[in-house]
Amino acid sequence: MKRRVRYLVERVVTRPGMLMLSFAMACLFFIAVVAALTYVLTPADARDTAQIVWQSMRHVIDPGATEDDTERTWPYRLVMLLTAVGGIFVIGAVVAVLTSALYNRIELVRRGRTPVAVSGHTVVLGWSSQIYTILDEIARAPGRRPRVVILADELSKEEMEDAIRRRPQRQRGPKAGKLRKVTVVCRHGDPTKMEDLEIANVGAAEEILVPRPLGRNPDIRVLMTLLALSHRPWPGERRPVAAVISSKANYEAAKRALDRWPVDRCHVANAGDLTARLIVQSRRYPGLTVACSELVSFEGSEIYRATPVPHRMTYGEALLRCESSLIGFSRPGVAKPIINPPPDTPVEPTDTPLVVAVDSGHVRFRNNSPVQRDLMVEPPPPRPPRVEKTLILGWNDRIATIVQVLDGYVGPGSTVVIIGQGYDRAMLPKTKNIDEPRGYDADPTEPGILVAAHREEEYERSAADPETQGLIPVDPTTFDSVIVLAGDEDDSHVDAKALTTLLLLQAIKEERQARFSVICELEEEASRRLARGIQVDDLVLGQQVVSTLAVHYAKNPGRLEMITVVEEWLDARDTDLYFEPAADYVRLGVPVTWATVVAAAARRQHTAIGYVVHDQRLSEKDGYGVHLNPAKSVRVTYQERDQIIVIANRPDGNDDQDSGSG
Repeated sequence: MKRRVRYLVERVVTRPGMLMLSFAMACLFFIAVVAALTYVLTPADARDTAQIVWQSMRHVIDPGATEDDTERTWPYRLVMLLTAVGGIFVIGAVVAVLTSALYNRIELVRRGRTPVAVSGHTVVLGWSSQIYTILDEIARAPGRRPRVVILADELSKEEMEDAIRRRPQRQRGPKAGKLRKVTVVCRHGDPTKMEDLEIANVGAAEEILVPRPLGRNPDIRVLMTLLALSHRPWPGERRPVAAVISSKANYEAAKRALDRWPVDRCHVANAGDLTARLIVQSRRYPGLTVACSELVSFEGSEIYRATPVPHRMTYGEALLRCESSLIGFSRPGVAKPIINPPPDTPVEPTDTPLVVAVDSGHVRFRNNSPVQRDLMVEPPPPRPPRVEKTLILGWNDRIATIVQVLDGYVGPGSTVVIIGQGYDRAMLPKTKNIDEPRGYDADPTEPGILVAAHREEEYERSAADPETQGLIPVDPTTFDSVIVLAGDEDDSHVDAKALTTLLLLQAIKEERQARFSVICELEEEASRRLARGIQVDDLVLGQQVVSTLAVHYAKNPGRLEMITVVEEWLDARDTDLYFEPAADYVRLGVPVTWATVVAAAARRQHTAIGYVVHDQRLSEKDGYGVHLNPAKSVRVTYQERDQIIVIANRPDGNDDQDSGSG
């Protein structure tokens, strides 16, 4: 019996609601007992029931009320004294219970477990290393003042709020545009649980983002979150969802997890595949990362639908009559947009032009812009793909895609050497133009792996001597280009070895006066600032581009075909984005209108959308030299190493040649 009573008491104590109810009933019972005794001890002619109850309650609540009992009888005084003593315990217990309940409520708010009551907000499910990029991009999106609710269980509410308060402020560039203040609300919850999704009020959200979360196996967390969203009851219209998947193997699974969503209201970005393609393209054209980042961002120029042409005209005529950079058009009944068609392709008033512009509201078609045909040069003869030697330093799960895409651009007989911890030959694909890749399981930052800056310098080898697996010190100066990959995503210092490798390569380049190009992949924006003093040809922040792309789609679900166009430009087939020498189009050293460049590119069936100033490629304030969508009347004097950004089609049936050279 004693154990049973103890068990019942423990159940009551551990349930705050029941505990408060029990003490409230005990307090009322105690007052009732005191009132009954007082009633009995009060003379019959002075019995006022309401007054007796009031006096009893006063004695329970206030022990000092016994001072008013001096004229009463001693039995009455004794009962009131016992009442005051008992009231101390009752009121003390009630205060303790109320304090505990209030503390629990405050703790619930502090932990971020209370539901939000906002609507029309952006929900971010999971804390990501790219959260600052996401918030910056949302701040640039058009519309009302943005509100963001972050639901994550990787960090506590206080840690998330502190990280956002201390986030690094990005320097405003020439194309930054207006940055509005973002209202951020952090909540602690598991996005993979449907009941926790209600904390973020996903049903009233304007859009939902599922970025790559922190920790091991991020794709598993994303897939479970998508399943929770899919199976959650949606009485109204499902909100647009954009998710980021790291591995190509999980891409189809993520799309299946969203099979209940309308096709035009969900999008899965394949971060691993897109980053790998971006690395290869940046190796070919340093600076291409900046151009792609601008095209998929609310910062600078984007791809928009424009007003239809006033009458039937050819694509070549439309290129010169459009105020912005025309890239193609979408046609009723045709699923995919028509990008970079031949100049004689007719454009009908029923077609929807696609343009690269700062704002879709000011795109107009006017009279032809003046073309300086005397400054146009004859197209150069086709250049065959070059036989290239590429050194890859580092290893991650994107290596297979990098080798596969690279194989589509180099000439037969090209070579690839890979040095990275975790190297596994079985993970590499079969190649057509690249000889069988060679690789070594070694850390490129270890002494003796890369040739020292001074040939005579000797290093002490570690116990695991790389020469035991046939590896002699590799000389980067014998390669055309070096690709430095970011490390394991689970590493807390994911970019540390990449930055260390860059320092080693810079020392080698300076000592040997070498000219090999260096492309480095980084995971975090903070690492870009650390790498400012290191001479590299391009820094690829693939995860940043993918996160920006996800925000762009979630905010514009109806523009999916325009966003996927940029993804297709990075692939080794169909239409590509190229950086071609300005000397291939116009004369150098003299002012040339942009309309002249557009006309010269159209002769080669290329669509020009911008140019790159080589002398500005290291200047952040100049946008790293990338200038998209110049006005047709702008005059620029191009120099020897300046380039034109063009869209061009790959040769039919030959994915192994570089169509940008023909």
